[in-house]
Amino acid sequence: MYEQLNGWRAAGVSTLAFRAWAALAVAAAAAGSAFLLSYFHTLRKIVEEPDILPGARGARWLPRFGNEFQTAVVRFAIRSLMRSRQHRVILAFYLAIGFALLTLYLRSGAMRIPGQFNVPLVANSVLILCFWVVGARVVIAMPLDLRANWVFRVTTQCGPADCLNASRRSLVVLSAAPVLLGAAVFFLAVWPWRLAGAHLLVLAAMATILVELCLYRFQKIPFTCSYLPGRSHFHMAFVCGLGLLLVSSWFAQYELEAIAHPLSYVGFVALLALAAIAIRWQSSASARDEGATVEFEDKLPPAVQTLGLNRDGTVPLPRT
Repeated sequence: MYEQLNGWRAAGVSTLAFRAWAALAVAAAAAGSAFLLSYFHTLRKIVEEPDILPGARGARWLPRFGNEFQTAVVRFAIRSLMRSRQHRVILAFYLAIGFALLTLYLRSGAMRIPGQFNVPLVANSVLILCFWVVGARVVIAMPLDLRANWVFRVTTQCGPADCLNASRRSLVVLSAAPVLLGAAVFFLAVWPWRLAGAHLLVLAAMATILVELCLYRFQKIPFTCSYLPGRSHFHMAFVCGLGLLLVSSWFAQYELEAIAHPLSYVGFVALLALAAIAIRWQSSASARDEGATVEFEDKLPPAVQTLGLNRDGTVPLPRT
């Protein structure tokens, strides 16, 4: 067909071109029929099925993640993410950014020398961790079904500190754990185990810091609180992404230099551990505050601010 369109008039070309046109027509008819059948089938499913997929009939066993309340919240978060298409699409958007950067690093030749501890792979592993944790944090703040959060309101007798611990475990399971597991398999395959173990330890400390930063003042149960899109500050994500590109390269270069010297590496890991402990203590302290409560409704600040005065002009005393 291509040669006929180019004007080639050799013997036998017309016969083969006729067969090519016939095959193209058959392929177009088959593709069009398959598209129409799929369209009507999918359209019927969109009308008849809810936004939340039904649970799978296979194995539903999940391990325990602490006490009964923490286990219930983590399992609820896992199953909510697995059954909601909208939440998976949002998380996939953040993951696509990280893996797109990984593709650029692979094309630049970062993998051409096996066993070499290089900066691009270290920097990209940190970037993927950041995008995965931030994406999971954005997803768990969006409700799955507001009609279902009354179950937690009626049955939950735990305070903000318990909810923070459960949310922390949920975010670790949904974001940090997959990244660390994948990084362990990848780096142990391409690097010596000493270098891979050293980087995995640093990556675990970074994951702890990111999880604690993302959960600061997060006094909610995942997938249960109402969400106000206007307060997401999504436009700042691109600015933060550019900053991450610069910081990750500097971080990878500093880690590379620290691993070459054992004392520097010990001090580097100790500094990350102290930062993780300080951020976790601050996050737990905010959850133990006297005015902290579990949030189920994300409300806008009131348009009218009251002064809190009585009718006689005196300030009301706090209730005991």
